[in-house]
Amino acid sequence: GITTISFPERGSVMIIGITGPNGSGKSTVAKAMADQWGFVYLSAREYLTEELNMANVEVTRMAMNELANQIRTAEGPIALFERMLVKAGNHANIVIESVRCPGEVDLLIQKGGILIGVDAPRQLRYERAILRGSSTDKISIEQFVREEELEATSTDPNKQNISTCMQRAEISIKNDSDNLERLQSKIIILGQRLGL
Repeated sequence: GITTISFPERGSVMIIGITGPNGSGKSTVAKAMADQWGFVYLSAREYLTEELNMANVEVTRMAMNELANQIRTAEGPIALFERMLVKAGNHANIVIESVRCPGEVDLLIQKGGILIGVDAPRQLRYERAILRGSSTDKISIEQFVREEELEATSTDPNKQNISTCMQRAEISIKNDSDNLERLQSKIIILGQRLGL
């Protein structure tokens, strides 16, 4: 289902941030929103993958996390998010996947944005990650759980804290099925609630 709270007044440009654990369906939700509503889609995963490829570094989940943390440590906790916003410009409605640290949530809210949390049961998320088949997803369930726990609760403002981000989400989408039509229905309902 979809859970929402009341929305503050929004500006003429809408920014939607998507948060959630690995394999929850963040990119599926974000891409569907972009397609359905004509938003610009920005992906932290794609941005970090490009950066790692340019540096000739093997693209792994840990390498992406380390790079994101290095950017945030060097430039501040909102640096990665800001880099992505600059990429889109100020004229477009934007959906950003994925918001991973509390400073990014603060910036999103400051800009009048909406944070949407996407979640699913852990086993289903692991199965999706394996099926996705990217180089970052070729891991055991044990490693998946370890990496998830590292990303969940850091108190360092420059590192991922997905638990806090999920708690701060204005809207929650439970993506507990692989039925894309069902997910599309949730996105249609969400668009109606947002006046899109």
